[in-house]
Amino acid sequence: MADLGIPMPFLRELGLKLLHYNEQLTIGEMAQRMKVPRHIVDEISRELRKEKMIQFVAASAVHYENVPIRLTEVGRERVDEALKRSRYAGPVPVTLEQYNNTIESLMSIRTSVKRERLLRSLSHLVFAPEVLERVTAALHSGRACLVYGPSGNGKTEIVSSFAANLESGTIVPHAIYTYGQLIKVFDRLHHTPVSNPPTARGMEVDERWVHIKTPVVMVGGELARDALELGHDANAGLHQLPPHLKAQNGVFIVDDFGRQAMRPEEMLNRWIVPMERSWDIFSLNTGEILSVPFDVTLVLSTNLSPADLMDEALLRRIPYKVHVPAPQPQQLWKIANVVAESMGVEIHRDGLEYLMDKVFSAGRVPRASVPRDLMRIIVDGARFYDAPARLTPESVERAWNLSYGTDSDGQAGAVVTPRQRAGIPERTPVPRETLPNGDKPRPRAESLPKR
Repeated sequence: MADLGIPMPFLRELGLKLLHYNEQLTIGEMAQRMKVPRHIVDEISRELRKEKMIQFVAASAVHYENVPIRLTEVGRERVDEALKRSRYAGPVPVTLEQYNNTIESLMSIRTSVKRERLLRSLSHLVFAPEVLERVTAALHSGRACLVYGPSGNGKTEIVSSFAANLESGTIVPHAIYTYGQLIKVFDRLHHTPVSNPPTARGMEVDERWVHIKTPVVMVGGELARDALELGHDANAGLHQLPPHLKAQNGVFIVDDFGRQAMRPEEMLNRWIVPMERSWDIFSLNTGEILSVPFDVTLVLSTNLSPADLMDEALLRRIPYKVHVPAPQPQQLWKIANVVAESMGVEIHRDGLEYLMDKVFSAGRVPRASVPRDLMRIIVDGARFYDAPARLTPESVERAWNLSYGTDSDGQAGAVVTPRQRAGIPERTPVPRETLPNGDKPRPRAESLPKR
């Protein structure tokens, strides 16, 4: 009991609340829900029976540990008081000291993602080799990184693919107990439990801790100032961790950085100093100050210029800054072929040339997302008309107008291919290869035509 570090009054109230929500439980069922050994629940139940707050449903049974327990009238009165303080009725929490010690131990043995695995995680993306090299070097470091460039060119896809392929895991407690207050830690939205977990990195882990995949928490323009601190739910009587601490021992991604209500400098100052010190400071709603380890890989993604976001002094606090440029014609050509094959769209060469002409026409900034956006609409249209999905000048024009709007006069533009504009007769569709099962066409990889 002493090893838990949790006072008996709290444990008794937790047992009462479990019985309140479940009507009746055996000693074994209570131990399973509280995530502690049965002998501890035995001690808690003896205390509650002594104060006449619980009773066995069938006291004549031979094995009392298998006999259901329920609340008495005294117990029901006491649980009403406990619920006013906190409605939490889950596993026994760990102490703040236990949490801090465990996180510090994990920090000391944390390893970087191997370069080969990083390259595999990004292999489906089409980038110039020098861009890919800069991205992998930055992500491999585990240090703060700013990924910037025009929208629609794969910045979010880069960080999402990186995060989804992290191979290591970590552990988090269900909750933390400190100064008589509860802080909820485990969050199924961001923490994915590992089935049949091994002993976490050589340490003995009790059941109050959950072995999870490396956490990845992504926030966007909705991130508000108060979300950077401990939240407090007065109705539940619980504190909630801010999103960057839910990413403890993992990756914290801020998408659309600079689009939040608070200034970028304010946001960065909130994280950069704690990251450099590896500690963060919070306050409970009761006023007590807490210090906790802080170990995350911070990735910022924006389509704004770094110089427009912050001054040079603050920029220097971010070790890695990676520019993801707009695609060149060769890259967009390859992207279109890759997307078409993955979506089952049959490519006609004149359709691909028409797509390229639309993207690179005067005044337009090319975006790597255009082939995907258009082909999704083409596939939707094929389903609607019960016809094959084909990349033709007509299907590109239709998809373009649906996705980006019609011409200024409200009319869809007439389909004029680059070859027609040059007065050259149209070519036949790009030859096809047939998949082994012979039922789906697959586009043949083509080199970029002269433009």
